[in-house]
Amino acid sequence: MKKILTYYMLLAFTLIVGDNAIAQGLGDGVVIVSGTEGNRNIKPSSKLVTEPTLILDTTKKQLKMNYVFYEYMAPSEFTVDTIKPAKVKIIDPLDRLKRGYLKAGIGMYLTPLVELHYGSERSRHNNWGINYNHFSSHQAVSKDFGYSGLSQNHADVFYKHFLDHMSIRGDLYYDRDVNYFYGFNTSDTSIDRDIIKQRFQTIGAKAKIASYLQDIPEFNYTGEIGFRNYRDSNRANENKFNIGGRVQTIIDEELYGIDGELLINSYNATVNTPLIQDSTFISTDRRQTNGVLRLAPHVITNRDRLKARVGLDIAIDMGSSTGFHFYPNAEFKYSFHDIFIPYVGVNGNLKQNTFYSLTQENPFVLSGVNLKNTNTKYNIYGGVRGSISNKTSFNLSASKSRVVDMPLYFSDTTYSIGNRFDVLYDTLDIFNVTGQLSYRVGEKLNVYGKAEYNMYSTVNQAYAWNLSPIEVTLGGIYDLQDKIIVRGDIFFVGNRNAKVLDTTINDVQKEGSDYFVELKSFVDFNLGFEYRYTKRFSLFLNFNNIISQRYRRYYQYPNQGLNIMGGLTVDF
Repeated sequence: MKKILTYYMLLAFTLIVGDNAIAQGLGDGVVIVSGTEGNRNIKPSSKLVTEPTLILDTTKKQLKMNYVFYEYMAPSEFTVDTIKPAKVKIIDPLDRLKRGYLKAGIGMYLTPLVELHYGSERSRHNNWGINYNHFSSHQAVSKDFGYSGLSQNHADVFYKHFLDHMSIRGDLYYDRDVNYFYGFNTSDTSIDRDIIKQRFQTIGAKAKIASYLQDIPEFNYTGEIGFRNYRDSNRANENKFNIGGRVQTIIDEELYGIDGELLINSYNATVNTPLIQDSTFISTDRRQTNGVLRLAPHVITNRDRLKARVGLDIAIDMGSSTGFHFYPNAEFKYSFHDIFIPYVGVNGNLKQNTFYSLTQENPFVLSGVNLKNTNTKYNIYGGVRGSISNKTSFNLSASKSRVVDMPLYFSDTTYSIGNRFDVLYDTLDIFNVTGQLSYRVGEKLNVYGKAEYNMYSTVNQAYAWNLSPIEVTLGGIYDLQDKIIVRGDIFFVGNRNAKVLDTTINDVQKEGSDYFVELKSFVDFNLGFEYRYTKRFSLFLNFNNIISQRYRRYYQYPNQGLNIMGGLTVDF
């Protein structure tokens, strides 16, 4: 043990001294060599003499094992809930269209009625049709007035062709309407019916092209061009040309569009049409060219429940008073779950008045009238519409507008015996309140009503002639098992004031410098029945003006009383 301790001490000393010597030698260049003496015995190491054996076959043999499967079913309990049977909606194929439809009837006052339509069946390539309507009456309203017969005829033919992304349509039409200036008392005036006969003829054509591209970046467009010739039996002649269109596209979920329209109307007439051939009036011709150019850019956007339309209407009046007009065109509405939808808006308009439009409103006007365009400077409106239930809907609105050069009619005594009307123009401020209500139960029952109140404030005239402040309409349709159809309508029109020039007539009143006659309010009640014997054949019976009230829409022009008409309809 002593030897071993001495050995380790010498070894440690040697290592310490050697390290120092090396360190000093590197630093100072001095080499110190030390040595020791002693007997050391090293035991020889043992070595393995075994050599590895080389395995020649490295393949593994598959062990055969047998598995035993035991079947075991775990207990489980569950209850199956019953569900309602699924309803599969089967869409029946569309019924085959009938090419023809005929409605014919006859009524009191020798009143025949004919409606005839014939056209193509369903097609992906084209659609065409021919239509003809006739309605006339051949008896006087009363022996106290002149002959009041009338005749209305309309015929048209159209063709529409469908292409991959657009459609093209063309129309030709012809109208022939006859009425008589029967607004005079036969007890003091006797006039042959041929002298008071008025005949209007219309010949027109129009063509329309429309695209229906569905890709959002694309532009959709419509374009229309038309021509109409309109004349009466007193040498009044009018030609109207119109061209218009629309272009619109969607950009970032907003719909951008612009509408354009050009209307040119040429009107030639005789200022004073003599009632009899030996009249001392000197006829002078009136020639008027009336044009309107309109552009209306707009954008429509939807933001959740808010829908807005913002635009500007630019109109150029090329009539008697040339000028530029700018109208705002904006509307905003918000939907409260489609139950209540309040809305507000403002717009304006320049309306072209023509001899055709005036006679469509009042067929008893003189042949030579002055034409002015009506300028609605502004129309501010607001209201709320919605649904009380899934069967009942409503709409309440109010508006305030200012209309310049609105046409009003008054009885003429200069070129007639008071049985014709002339036209004057005035500026009106109109306040309107309208309420509408509709009740619908599927296809069986539909009841609707509308009440309208207008307050007119005129600038030059004492009243808004022949315009009623109150108008009410009630109507409904009832379908009994698609066999018996009942239709009913009730119209109420309040009192109106009619301007006259003859101060000697009965019940004439004066307001300022104007003389007028008050026209009483009236009610018109119509009721109709239809019995559908088959899907292709039915019978109808209509009762018009059931209470037989001979009201006057215009002064000295009472309408027919009770008129019963019956007939049939046939699909072929």
